[in-house]
Amino acid sequence: YESTIFETIINDLNAVRSRFMVLSEHRTYSIHQDKLPRYHVALETNPHAYFLFPSDDGSRVANLYHVPADGHVYWVNTTVPHTFINAGADRTHLVMVDAG
Repeated sequence: YESTIFETIINDLNAVRSRFMVLSEHRTYSIHQDKLPRYHVALETNPHAYFLFPSDDGSRVANLYHVPADGHVYWVNTTVPHTFINAGADRTHLVMVDAG
């Protein structure tokens, strides 16, 4: 990432870990939770790519969130159960964890 905009973003957030995550078209992750929240920058996405957060009460209702490729950094609380659904073309995010 040296000498790129990615290095600047990572340093500005004081990130200790970062990676590019690609989710191919028509794929999903299993429901899981992370130990720490994540920062996301969508580099390539589509209108059918969503974080899905199941409801806490076990109902069928879930919250869906789309991270647009608009150049902004989004903080996502991934410490609660969630998954990611990509029902469209490939999606690429820069994902980072800060030093806390």
